Amino acid sequence: MDDLFLQYFQNVLLYRNRHNVAKFVRFTNSYFFDLCVRKRNFCQYPLSTAEGHYNIVPKCRIMDTLDLSAPYQTSYLPDDYFVSGLKVCSHDRLYNIYLQKYPYERLLLKLVRISVDVMKNPYRLVAGLMKRLKNVFHNDESGFYFLLKDDFLQLLQLNCNDSDTVRDFLFCFNYNVTSILKEKNNLAQFLLRHAFESRFFEAQSVTATNAINTCLYLKKFENIGTALDYFNPSRFCEMSLKYNYDRVRVIMCQMDSDALSKPYREGLVTKERFYLHIQFFRIYFYCRFCSARISMQLIWRAIPDAFITLRELTEAYGSMMSTQELRSLNEFFSDAMGEETIISQPRTLKHLSRVKVRCVMEGNGTLSPENLNKLFVPREVRSYLKLLE
Repeated sequence: MDDLFLQYFQNVLLYRNRHNVAKFVRFTNSYFFDLCVRKRNFCQYPLSTAEGHYNIVPKCRIMDTLDLSAPYQTSYLPDDYFVSGLKVCSHDRLYNIYLQKYPYERLLLKLVRISVDVMKNPYRLVAGLMKRLKNVFHNDESGFYFLLKDDFLQLLQLNCNDSDTVRDFLFCFNYNVTSILKEKNNLAQFLLRHAFESRFFEAQSVTATNAINTCLYLKKFENIGTALDYFNPSRFCEMSLKYNYDRVRVIMCQMDSDALSKPYREGLVTKERFYLHIQFFRIYFYCRFCSARISMQLIWRAIPDAFITLRELTEAYGSMMSTQELRSLNEFFSDAMGEETIISQPRTLKHLSRVKVRCVMEGNGTLSPENLNKLFVPREVRSYLKLLE
């Protein structure tokens, strides 16, 4: 790790802003001099030039006074923050053991935060840092570097148009589709767009991803539209079915835990249809608000299955729900779809063609708004493929 410190802060920071590096070295000199007074038997204090770096034996690399529990904007002066931090932490045995386990990670975290704070153009610093130290961040087991994620992401969103830089960021912090969809909608859009442009996800992992189920599980309905720009909904997922089933069962059949699965066990519906029923019930009982209705409409625009009808609900669940409850379910579904279906019937050929095109593009790893815009088809067709109508 010492070699990484030296390489980064000499080749990047020193090259771009010698004044800031000199300021930082003076700060570290005063800190380590103060530390040497307390532990003079274990360390040698650093050189006094901007190009110099310190030489400390392993036992003294604890960096006691770089206290993460202190406020982020605390002064850097050793006479207040660092010395007081040392006094507080020196009495906590477990805390000191933790500091001894991850001394380098804690120091690098502090170096990066100070450098980003004092530089006029921190984006260039962050981009270079992720390129040079991406393997260090990626393999981190301490969790310290994860504290940089939100600050880095904000800088990237405001300044970055380079997909390779965003790819480095995704690699540094071990992003996958699930972690991207946990972000706010504008950040999720930004990350997914650059992830697909840089081929961060392999085609096999894209087709195996249940992105829509992830949004439903997290109740991130605002991200479902974004996820559908790159993924198709799964028509069956065992894990999602179990999760939704356990929650719907509590409301629909408290007395008989197996009654809800009766339509599937008796062969009235297929497992794929039963999965869609349970997914719909969970949205109805737990997420009955506008964004959930819009999300459900988008999901059904991307699957080939026929709409759920009142007759179908009555035949399958009439023994456990009243007529009024079944009508309320049907009205909610019809309102979300924008039309009422009396009898179950196949979807239109136009719709099935849309689903097929999207499935082929997803299988090739090319389903994205940018690729849809490149298709030599009328604008109305592109809008239809984007699920806008």
